[in-house]
Amino acid sequence: MPMRFYSSTIAFCLGVVFLLAGCLGDEPARIEIGHDYDGYTKRVIDTTSSFKINEPLAMQLFNGTKFGVDSVKVSLFKGTADAKTTLVFSDKIPVNAASTDLVIRGQRSNPLSVRGFLHTNAPGSYYLEFSSTDRIIAGKNIQLHNSKE
Repeated sequence: MPMRFYSSTIAFCLGVVFLLAGCLGDEPARIEIGHDYDGYTKRVIDTTSSFKINEPLAMQLFNGTKFGVDSVKVSLFKGTADAKTTLVFSDKIPVNAASTDLVIRGQRSNPLSVRGFLHTNAPGSYYLEFSSTDRIIAGKNIQLHNSKE
């Protein structure tokens, strides 16, 4: 009787472990954009999707799994995800293939501005997209405003 109890308890525990492992899974890919990056928590803080053109910018791309590639392509389109019109700029950014996130920011003493990274002075709606050679990783709609607004 005790042996049967131990084996059924072990089987139950293993079942719970596998169930939890399946539920935890990979988080979906996403982009976090904000005004600053906290090196202690390793996260973008003061997140928003609306910026003045001269404000500081920090971005973090969460892939959910390892990138598995040596670079990602970042593209900025005029418009929204549903209505991309004009490609404003596109660039490849090197990544560590074993990493699950990518941080884009300036130095603490010289923050990267919205204008400096997005290569635009024009206010309006934009769509920021990260992709690899075979798929779109994540995208985000952002709104840019004049610095005096």
